[in-house]
Amino acid sequence: MAQAESYARLFHAAPGTPAVDVYANGNLVTQGFAYGEITEYVTVNPGAYNIQIFPAGRTANPLICSSLAIVSGTSQTIAGVGEPGKLSLFPIKEVYMPVIDRRSAYVRFANLSPDSSSVDIALSDGTVILSDISFMDYSKYITITPGTYTLLMKPMGSNEVLLTITGLNLMAGTINTIFAIGFMDGDPPLEAVTYPDGMY
Repeated sequence: MAQAESYARLFHAAPGTPAVDVYANGNLVTQGFAYGEITEYVTVNPGAYNIQIFPAGRTANPLICSSLAIVSGTSQTIAGVGEPGKLSLFPIKEVYMPVIDRRSAYVRFANLSPDSSSVDIALSDGTVILSDISFMDYSKYITITPGTYTLLMKPMGSNEVLLTITGLNLMAGTINTIFAIGFMDGDPPLEAVTYPDGMY
């Protein structure tokens, strides 16, 4: 039987780490890939991959050397995360939604800030919509009314605001992930970036 196509994209989310070259099974995938950049999705054959990530222009002493399994019929964001000396790959799977309500928007949150505690995401009025998301964790998707939002990132169970996410435009029929990247206490600083998900 034919296997369903799989898709993947790469995300450089490791603050303090230089631009990198990424190899899969010895083949160059992308080069000069800088912090904060994300690739387009590409079709990936299911199977086992050896991923090596080097400082750009080098092929010795990889920053990351890791195995990765791609399952048939999946879509995922493969993030390089952590801080210098403590780097790893973090596959973030996207849920296949063959039937979605085109009148609604879907959103989730992924915490890629290496010095963060568990956080909550709240509306501007303080209503918590996503809770207890630690580093290298991500929430389930929730359904939300389309519109432009201001969201607050807070320590779990606290009213302190770590980050205010403004101008977040969630359009009807879209599936999105908000990524927290950067350091809560350091440089580059904490920020949130949002990207649409999946090859649906």
